[in-house]
Amino acid sequence: MCDITTVSRDISHPHEKEFKFEPKFKWEGVVLEKHDKIIFAKVFDPQNNVTSEVEISTNIVAKHQLYNIDKGTLFNLYSGIDINSGEDSLLFELRQEPFHIATFNDMIAMHSNLDISQNIKT
Repeated sequence: MCDITTVSRDISHPHEKEFKFEPKFKWEGVVLEKHDKIIFAKVFDPQNNVTSEVEISTNIVAKHQLYNIDKGTLFNLYSGIDINSGEDSLLFELRQEPFHIATFNDMIAMHSNLDISQNIKT
């Protein structure tokens, strides 16, 4: 799935209870190539100043995120424990969702970027 070595450390994730995931490591990454089953990426561990190239199975990426991944997409990759199964697991997260709405201007920008013409009946 993903072959990364780093020094062990505890980290936190803002939604760890929501994801039922206990993170242990975090990397910042950028997508180099996306294929049907594999994402080739470069990840960086800022705490240890380590960069690695990795292959990430698309199985760990949420379907709504997979649609928005392309070359150059920034993401965070967490490894840790799946709380339900107790097994080692990975959590892939886009650094910013494509329609991240924090202000009213963000909402206006989102609507102006949407092409709804295909949904309009003539």
